[in-house]
Amino acid sequence: MNDLTIQYMTDFYSYDMCIQKSNLQNFMFNIGYIIFISTNILAYVYSTI
Repeated sequence: MNDLTIQYMTDFYSYDMCIQKSNLQNFMFNIGYIIFISTNILAYVYSTI
């Protein structure tokens, strides 16, 4: 394996890790948003009872 191939592979790997990291952050943000919305709905329903 020459240096260029190794460089390409490391670049690809770090790019892939970057994508996975951002996907995880988006996923966590979405989960947090859903929990936030559902707690607001529950609080509203609870207050109307």
